[in-house]
Amino acid sequence: MTLNGAVFQTDVDDMQFFEFFVGPFGLLRTAENIDEVSLSGFELSAAWAVTDNLRIDAGYSEVDGEIDLNNLRPYTAGNEVPNNPEFTANAAIQYTMPLGNLEVFGRLEYSYKGDTWYHTVQDDVLPATLFGGPPANYGQTNGQGGTMVDGYGLTNLRLGLRGDNWSVTAFARNLTDEEFVAEVILAPEFGGAFVAPGTQRRVGVEMSYSF
Repeated sequence: MTLNGAVFQTDVDDMQFFEFFVGPFGLLRTAENIDEVSLSGFELSAAWAVTDNLRIDAGYSEVDGEIDLNNLRPYTAGNEVPNNPEFTANAAIQYTMPLGNLEVFGRLEYSYKGDTWYHTVQDDVLPATLFGGPPANYGQTNGQGGTMVDGYGLTNLRLGLRGDNWSVTAFARNLTDEEFVAEVILAPEFGGAFVAPGTQRRVGVEMSYSF
C-alpha cells in the first residue's frame, strides 16, 4: 500500500474569478480580481494493490479559503473564496483478468465535490440592485440565482478487453444520471445568474489501436 499526504498554507494576491457585469453595453462576462485571499488545507491519497489483479485507490482533500481584502466589494471580506469546494473525495476499484492472450479489465470510480460558493457575495444582502430595486439576498444554496451550489457525487464505469496493441472499452460517465450544477456565473447587482447544468449520463464505446 502507498500513502501520501500534504499540508499547505498560502497567501494569494489578485485571485481571479468570473462574473457578469451589467452596463450600458449590455451583459459582459468579466474576470474580476480579489485583492488578498488566504488558503490552507491538506490532501491525502492511498493506493492498495490488494492482489495482482485488484487495485483500490482513494483520495481526499480539504481547502479552507478566506477573502482577506476585496476593494471591489469591501463587505465581502471574511467570506469564503469562490470556486473552492468545501472538500473533494474520490475512490476507485480496478480489476483485471487474463483471458487467453487477452486481458479483461474493469474500473468503477466515484468522486464527490462538496458545497461550493461561486461568488464573493454570499450571505450578504446587497444595498440595492442595479435598477434601484429592493435589496437582494444572495445567500441561497440552490444554484438558481444563489451563489452556493450543493455538493454532488458522480459515478463512472469502464469495462473492456485489450490485446497487445488494441483495446475496446465500454464506458458510462455519470452512471446514475445525477443532476447537478456545473457552474454559476453571477451578476449580483443586476440580480441575475448564468447557471450551467452538469453533463447527463453518457454511455459509449471507445476503440484504440497502436502501430
